[in-house]
Amino acid sequence: NDKVYFDNASTTQKPEKVISAVESYLSEASNVGRGSYSLANKTGKKVEESRVKIADFIGADRKEIVFTSGATESLNMIPELISEDINDGQKILVSEEAHKSTKRPWMKLKKTLAKQGKDITIQEYSVLETGDPDIDEIIEKTDESTYLISVTHIHNAYGGKAEVKRLIEGLEYRPLISLDACQSIAHVPIDVKEMEIDFLSFSGHKMFASTGTGALYINKEIHEKIGDYQVGGGYTGDIPERLETGTPNVAGIISMKAAVEYIGDIGIDVLRRKNLKLTNYLIQRMEEVPVDLGKGPAYASCEDVGYGIISFTVPEVSARDVGFILDSENIYVRDGKHCRDEGNNLVRISMQFYNTREEVDRLIEAIDKIA
Repeated sequence: NDKVYFDNASTTQKPEKVISAVESYLSEASNVGRGSYSLANKTGKKVEESRVKIADFIGADRKEIVFTSGATESLNMIPELISEDINDGQKILVSEEAHKSTKRPWMKLKKTLAKQGKDITIQEYSVLETGDPDIDEIIEKTDESTYLISVTHIHNAYGGKAEVKRLIEGLEYRPLISLDACQSIAHVPIDVKEMEIDFLSFSGHKMFASTGTGALYINKEIHEKIGDYQVGGGYTGDIPERLETGTPNVAGIISMKAAVEYIGDIGIDVLRRKNLKLTNYLIQRMEEVPVDLGKGPAYASCEDVGYGIISFTVPEVSARDVGFILDSENIYVRDGKHCRDEGNNLVRISMQFYNTREEVDRLIEAIDKIA
């Protein structure tokens, strides 16, 4: 195969284990929670097994895992779920360079609450040159009026990793913490209890599962603050069932269990180490070609950074043109603003453990020709 796939931050390739799990369900499908016959019970059991598997993977309890259509839905759910709990005069802290799905739901909530006579503030904090959020700035901006801090665990354009533990330890006042783990879920170990966070959002398709599925972790300590989402078939008074009305993406949910097992077979620490090594190799090779690197691990002073994501520009060549030329060489990258409201157009390389040094070498050779 002469194709080089460097767009893993958008979606990962799917292993045979995941494909087989989906095919197995689709070849003998039934709904969940809609019947007492054996096949429906079998499907319901598979969904709950997936919930337990995902909960164990991130150190949560099964009742803290809500299945969604992906991180976008998860991140949009959070403001809706807490809208009745937030008060007039409170504020939300968000990154100025966050993914639109992480940032815009809070702007939407501000407009919605304004119609109800509540005025909340959306305050932004900056991203350092190393691609991670400015923790000191977040701590400084957090006061008694702060209701929630929205944090991106690994930045989707820069690859910088947030020091969540340092943030928590540095806070004098303790607001809710929402973590976007889209780019970290298949790159680094995550333990929600150790992190002491309240919400965690991620998509299945970025962790080797199929598209249209994801999960939202909601700390059981705050379940009493959580309002309703959609109401309909399957509605009960308990979380997670109360937030999962209607027919779920059963095939997608089952694929997530297979994906977690796949990660477990390899080892999440193995993925982390491979991606760190590959990122450091890419940074070294990038020094040989005339490119301008965006924020990210290239500017960090230690080696334990860089989770497969590097963004750059080629002087006097548009990011779109670089993407087109690389495509003609069968090298698939992403170009644009990468779903951010702020920032320049960049070419993004995003790798996973199955990428190789040889593929990086091909990329550098192609960039050198373009430059």
